[in-house]
Amino acid sequence: MLALLLCLALLVIWAVGSGGPGGGGGDDQGRERGGDGTVSSITPGPTSSESLISERPGGREEEVGGGTGGTGGGDTDGARGGTGSGGGGTGDSGANGGGSDGAGPDGAAGSGAGGADTGVSGGAEAVPAGSPLPDCRPGSVETTLRSTENRYAPGEKPVFRLTVRNGGDSACKVDFGGGATVFTVIEAGDDDKGGKGDKKVWQSDDCPKGARSAHYRVPAGGTAVRTLEWDRRHSDPAGCATPGAAAKAGTYLVEAQVAGLEKARTSFVLTKD
Repeated sequence: MLALLLCLALLVIWAVGSGGPGGGGGDDQGRERGGDGTVSSITPGPTSSESLISERPGGREEEVGGGTGGTGGGDTDGARGGTGSGGGGTGDSGANGGGSDGAGPDGAAGSGAGGADTGVSGGAEAVPAGSPLPDCRPGSVETTLRSTENRYAPGEKPVFRLTVRNGGDSACKVDFGGGATVFTVIEAGDDDKGGKGDKKVWQSDDCPKGARSAHYRVPAGGTAVRTLEWDRRHSDPAGCATPGAAAKAGTYLVEAQVAGLEKARTSFVLTKD
């Protein structure tokens, strides 16, 4: 009897170890779960048609449009988005807009034929002619004029900047209209003869255009800047319909007179070919 039981035990052990139906699979699973044997198979990886890249190319794509505001949609006087300083009106080429008394396009006050205003800037704001603001007066206001270049090559148009600086304690208004602010270009005479022979070449009120009156508020401690470009031609009140003769090379003076304020003057040179 004992011998029979021993034979049956051996048969059971042989059946399990021989990998009968389901036997081999169970043995492998046991080994994968912590058995001491070696795993008999390796699960295949992705096929060659599968991508191993989980992100799109382009690197730091998440930063586009972020950061300090991106590129925004700015204009010439300041970006409206990003780190720009805001809308126009304070830049040299910006304009504050016309006042109710008829300032020209883009805030320009207008000038004579042959002179093109590029606007009023410097922090000034257009105001109606009937504004209760007091007029700017010489006692608290300084008027200066400069040419953006000392010398202009043939074909270059001289550009002048008239600045009214308010040194007073309160705001005042200045009239940059064509009837109140006049620019004059003068061909310089012989200095050895005391400047005799100076000849007026162009004056903005010879053939005026644009608003005759255009008032601007100048804040206390602030400025109003009017910029004008001259086309290098003579002006003549009797011949406004046709362009004047071209100015020749030489030294010139330009004067700016604002009604009620002191006259400002500077010089520049038109060079030869």
